[in-house]
Amino acid sequence: MSAPTSTPARLPASDVSPWVGFVGLATLLGWIAFARLWPELAAALDLPGRRDVLSGPNSALLAMGLTGLAMAAWSVLVDKVHRNPSAGIDWSKPRPLGASIDVSITKICGLWITWLIIAGLYLLGRWYWDGQYLYAMRVLALAAGPMVILSVPYVLWLDRYLVVPRDHAWLFGAMLFGKDPWDPGEV
Repeated sequence: MSAPTSTPARLPASDVSPWVGFVGLATLLGWIAFARLWPELAAALDLPGRRDVLSGPNSALLAMGLTGLAMAAWSVLVDKVHRNPSAGIDWSKPRPLGASIDVSITKICGLWITWLIIAGLYLLGRWYWDGQYLYAMRVLALAAGPMVILSVPYVLWLDRYLVVPRDHAWLFGAMLFGKDPWDPGEV
């Protein structure tokens, strides 16, 4: 007796191409090569300053930033993910700010409270505030202020274009503030 055959479920199409990963990998490898060859490059170009291999936490942070920027640039400029219908953004029909402000404020509160919970968990884990984790905690502390401030105009702007602006951040904020459940047919 043979097992019944069924067609495997088809995975949803990705908004980004495999090239995004390749661009990220190439950027990371390029930075590693540059960092390792820095003493020779600095000597060949007769640059002032130290001529050590670029290593340590600042080099790692720069590698992460460069890799993320390269991948984001490819996604926006080449793949144009912001134009893909599966992204859930309709650039042709922006809502007036007044029509989306209530959703946006709820979403911002949900987002900020999520970040506060994560920060609280890091505060409880005191081992994060010493030794090898200290650099990462300082970077997060420096990034927290700009993230909070920039999240306001970003959410206000993007909610005007989202097809379904009531996402997980809105649901969390709505739950915390006791707002009525959302009807999926409502936009």
